[in-house]
Amino acid sequence: MKKHKCRICKALLNKDEIAVSKKLLSRDIDKYFCIKCLADYFETTEEILEERIEDFKRDGCELFI
Repeated sequence: MKKHKCRICKALLNKDEIAVSKKLLSRDIDKYFCIKCLADYFETTEEILEERIEDFKRDGCELFI
């Protein structure tokens, strides 16, 4: 399995970081953000993004399965 890295800081990504990048930016992207860099990009906090990830999981979003 290919290891994906953050497009900004090059940190290794987990599956939720890949999924939330796709959910918030586009399912067609192939370069992703870590949670910290994605929070910076959207000018929000990591905590808010983590809450949204849990919301997407609860809602059954297929990207988070």
